Amino acid sequence: MEKRALKISSIGDKISIFIQKLAKVNSLPLAKYSEFVLKDNIYRKIRTLTRPLHKIWIWAWLNSLYREQEQYPFNKPGVYIICGEPGAGKSSLAFEIMTRTLKKTGKGSYINTAIENPKVNSNTFQTYLYHPKYQLTDFFQKGKILKWPNQYKFSAIHIDEIHRELQYRQNQSSEYMDIFKGLMEYAVGIRHYIGHMFCYTQMDKVDTQMMSLGANNILNVQIKKGFNYRLWLETGKFEITILGWNLSFYIATQSGGTWNKVKTHETFLKRTFCLEEFNTYNLRKNLKDVEFDKSCKTSKT
Repeated sequence: MEKRALKISSIGDKISIFIQKLAKVNSLPLAKYSEFVLKDNIYRKIRTLTRPLHKIWIWAWLNSLYREQEQYPFNKPGVYIICGEPGAGKSSLAFEIMTRTLKKTGKGSYINTAIENPKVNSNTFQTYLYHPKYQLTDFFQKGKILKWPNQYKFSAIHIDEIHRELQYRQNQSSEYMDIFKGLMEYAVGIRHYIGHMFCYTQMDKVDTQMMSLGANNILNVQIKKGFNYRLWLETGKFEITILGWNLSFYIATQSGGTWNKVKTHETFLKRTFCLEEFNTYNLRKNLKDVEFDKSCKTSKT
């Protein structure tokens, strides 16, 4: 059985090497063709010769942009409450929303967890981020707005794990209200300020006042993973990757002190960000100062 397994593995390696060589052979002519066609003098002639088709191409391009924008589920400003169990894809969805907003507006977003890998300036070799990390106490303290988020440079505030940042079951404590009062004062007028506030939670709800603000924008998220066909096509490697997120939208109403949610629609949001820019281990950093149990020791044999 071992010899058979090794033989099968050897055949797999040979097939992988063959596919890589085949891809390389096919890519060279395509690269040369693209380089030839995209030369300015060639490309200009092609555009001139195809003038009758220009309006059709431009209309199709504009229509695709419009349709993509219309289908984007977070166009409307306001407070969004995004629910999901651990591993459901809340943090990766946050990074997708920030990436799309950055491409659309040129503005980054505030985020309270380090989910963006730093980038390096090729000239100065300095690191930088599009989406700075913040703490709620940077803006909201002592029951008021301490400092206003910069709506001219940033397009949204993301509060990851809000059930930990603000445990609504402790909403009578002074520590809770010191932050929450200022946050709510800002959230009420969010449409006139930064525009969007995204609250991510493992619970099915948040504080009652915040639920009221986001009652029409509550959603459940479930990540969708699948085979990374593009990577396999380029390298021959087999890998499972994030394809996107299934989003279920709800409207919430309060009755007798309880919240009832009614599903309105479902949609799928495709991943567009590069996985190399997303820090999948950001939550582990929260444990760096936590001491682990050392009471149980394994015996050496």
